[in-house]
Amino acid sequence: MLGKRLLVIEDDIDSLHAVSELLRAAGHEVLTAETGREGLRILHAGTSLDLVLLDFWLPDMTGHALLATRTRWPGALSLPVLLVTGDDAWVDEHRDLRQLGVVGLLRKPLDAEQLLLAVERSAAAEPIVNAMSEASAASEPSRATPLPERDHDTAVAGG
Repeated sequence: MLGKRLLVIEDDIDSLHAVSELLRAAGHEVLTAETGREGLRILHAGTSLDLVLLDFWLPDMTGHALLATRTRWPGALSLPVLLVTGDDAWVDEHRDLRQLGVVGLLRKPLDAEQLLLAVERSAAAEPIVNAMSEASAASEPSRATPLPERDHDTAVAGG
């Protein structure tokens, strides 16, 4: 796989550095932002990107609020987003994530193998991951499972 250009939006500086180093070691170019506002500046500038890795809870806005501005990003409709969270409670409240460009969900703490696999699959337009599956609820490390299609009667993360 050829390296991709990624934007990582994460407010936890240790996580930001660890994820960035892992992705760079895998051959990717990584841009970083510590707040939603910084991330939006990069996105609105029209920077060519292959994927956004977005922490859901940022100090200045939620990932959902950032994604709601998606129509104003150049190239937004084709830009996949992997959403990262350590809190599953919000999932039931935000059933429109797929429409906002989310191709997968990753649970913190991030598993390096699953992260790299998700990035690789995003480039191939394959279903990415839903690490908030029943497998992760059983205290296993993150497992790759397809993100379900949007359904008005089910949560994005499958329940």
